[in-house]
Amino acid sequence: MRATQVDVARIAGVSRQTVSLVVNSDKRVAVASRQAILKAIEKTGYRVNTAARKLATASSGVYGLLLPDLSNAFFGVLAQKLREACDRDDIGLFVMTTDSESERGAINRFVDFGVDGLLLVAPRRIESDFSTVVRNTPSVVLTAPTSPEGADLIYADDIGGARLATTELITAGYTNIIHLCTLSDMKSASTKLRKLGYYEAIASTGMTSNSFVIPDEAVETKVSELLKQHGKGLAIVAHNGMTAFRSASAVMRSGLSVGADVGITGFDNTYLAAIPGLALTSIDQNTNRMTAKSVALLKQRISGRKKDTQLVLPTSLVRRASSVRYGV
Repeated sequence: MRATQVDVARIAGVSRQTVSLVVNSDKRVAVASRQAILKAIEKTGYRVNTAARKLATASSGVYGLLLPDLSNAFFGVLAQKLREACDRDDIGLFVMTTDSESERGAINRFVDFGVDGLLLVAPRRIESDFSTVVRNTPSVVLTAPTSPEGADLIYADDIGGARLATTELITAGYTNIIHLCTLSDMKSASTKLRKLGYYEAIASTGMTSNSFVIPDEAVETKVSELLKQHGKGLAIVAHNGMTAFRSASAVMRSGLSVGADVGITGFDNTYLAAIPGLALTSIDQNTNRMTAKSVALLKQRISGRKKDTQLVLPTSLVRRASSVRYGV
């Protein structure tokens, strides 16, 4: 039988109300009583009944996190950092991944579960599907440049980041610099902004700009074709870390050297960029601040703040060997 607060109270020698205070992180309980209750909780295996907690306190102690997918390493990193930020506040995190067609269904499940608030990462159908939801459920949108009225918004400077990534290759001496993204990237609002940053940087030099949108499974094939056409001296500004990684793989399979022969910059600065032998120059989106601030903003929303907040975080370039000067 599932342990209850009454069971915990009996073992700890306190009232059920005192157990409830500890479970809900109330600081008014004496240290000795708190320790006794925590030991009793461990002994009995007591777990908070989320539904009952919601009825009693109007709070489930759980946030909902919606991710577009986990195949992109950046979203996995973001989820981990958000979980750590929630852990610091003793908040549970209910995570769901979805595509654009099932986003609304996932949001409805979060609401039905009774989460206290929503953390929405790069939602694809934000204006049409979420405007009603955010009026009733505190929400923060991450890594997307737009959000419905009633939700907070936090994202990195995509234009500035892409400009940095492109300028890095220009400064390194590359003169044939292309932009590369996939069809699935085109569903994200950040893609247009990053392409704009690329175009702005190229336009300032008088070089010819060239951007390719290719099927997700065709990155290596496309890069191999470009290498046959252009050879050494080609440089690639990849939309994200995964595309940069796959581009580098194609370069190495061709027998050329990443950096010395073919320059590559990407986004996200995940573990993929730091793999020995690749060492990909990448744009860091300030994820530590983004995740901590997102959780802080959501807490403020839950506490009653009505005014919308929008934060654009500065990006930085992490230079590695993939953008060394051509021929070095």
